[in-house]
Amino acid sequence: MISGIVFMNEDKLTSDLSNVEYKIRMDIENVPTTARMMSFFWVPGPEASFLENMRYFRGFVQIQDMVDKAIIQLSAASTKLVDYSRRKRETNEELDWAVYTQQEPYHTLSWFAASFLEMALTQACVTAVLRYGHILPRTDPTLIFAMLLVFGAAVLSFW
Repeated sequence: MISGIVFMNEDKLTSDLSNVEYKIRMDIENVPTTARMMSFFWVPGPEASFLENMRYFRGFVQIQDMVDKAIIQLSAASTKLVDYSRRKRETNEELDWAVYTQQEPYHTLSWFAASFLEMALTQACVTAVLRYGHILPRTDPTLIFAMLLVFGAAVLSFW
């Protein structure tokens, strides 16, 4: 036996299956233990040992995926796919979206301005720390600020 599935709220389920709770019970060899959450000494790199760290790939993830898909399919089969009120609501949402997209450049411009001002304030603080913290003591602060400002504008432009 690979695993057992226990449904927690069978008596409270409705026909649309909106709140299904279940637990997957598996053999201790196929799930990670909680005896050791972290190594005593941290070593950089992935924990990619199939025997120790990747135990969820020994069936747990696959079984969870199959159960979730089955619940979704049963839930979709029990609901009506075509509903007039839902279609009317979608039409209203499309109209709202059309109104929203006409004002989108103003929203984008205001976001860019607010983000740029916040970033410029942060860059002014970084410039002060670099200059007066004697990290870059002989560099002109306007040069440092201009370099950071151009970098910040480039980052915001590609965000």
